[in-house]
Amino acid sequence: MTHVVEQTLTLEGEAATAALGERLSLWVRPGMLVLLEGDLGAGKSTLARAFIRTLMKQGEAEDIPSPTFSLIQTYDSTRVPIFHADLYRLKDQSEVDELGLEGLLQTHAGLIEWPDRLTRVIAPDVLRITLSGRGGAREAKLYAEGQWATALQRDAMLSQFIAASPFASAHRRFFEGDASSRRYELLTHSNGETVLLMDMPKRPDGPPVKDGKPYSQIAHLAESIKPVVQINFALKETIGIYSAPSILKYDLQSGLALIEDLGSRVFGRMLLAGENMTEPMLAATEVLASMGARHWPQ
Repeated sequence: MTHVVEQTLTLEGEAATAALGERLSLWVRPGMLVLLEGDLGAGKSTLARAFIRTLMKQGEAEDIPSPTFSLIQTYDSTRVPIFHADLYRLKDQSEVDELGLEGLLQTHAGLIEWPDRLTRVIAPDVLRITLSGRGGAREAKLYAEGQWATALQRDAMLSQFIAASPFASAHRRFFEGDASSRRYELLTHSNGETVLLMDMPKRPDGPPVKDGKPYSQIAHLAESIKPVVQINFALKETIGIYSAPSILKYDLQSGLALIEDLGSRVFGRMLLAGENMTEPMLAATEVLASMGARHWPQ
């Protein structure tokens, strides 16, 4: 059975429509498709532009032209490559096929305005947004399938978690992840204060690969946020020896935590900037060696 999630939202003005586009862009990945329906002036382009702009790198040009006449506009240097198509001037599926949208979805996410020109399904992970009303009173009906359904459910959980924190009205933005399955967002309060949101839902065990054990157990990977929180608390107790960010709020059941923001000066960015990594890597190696030589609670 197809996994489906439906939501109906009230959008108070253009800013709220743009904010919805920004929030949805936090979850997009290649292959995921957004279909935008609604009359002229309902806010389709406003939502699409906000969605794309949020995917752009800082300092990147923010000119997002309408694809009304070009039919399709691609963005390859965004965090997730994406295309924006407007099918208003097309008459049938054969003309749509000439755009090669299915091929693009192998490497890009997609935004399509006037999707009624599509007469067949071109992707399994689809979010259909129907906008109605104009100006200060709009309604958005969301119908999500596949990965989009999972994303909307998770986003609702995150929103509830954030709403019960001092960062309830904070602006959310994608933050680069690490080598794990965790994802992060940077929350910025109106006073400029920032905090990291760690999103780490519990993962099911994979198939057994050796001695009846899955790879996660063999490699001692954290399968939920619980060991991450426990290790953080253990590091915080070694006052003057090791440093760890403060965890401001956490929920073990949902796999969410608000963590002190330590800034954006991370090894990956330093390496890309061409900095000499000798001293940072030596310091990191010494910390790991020191931690390996200590006895830690089980």
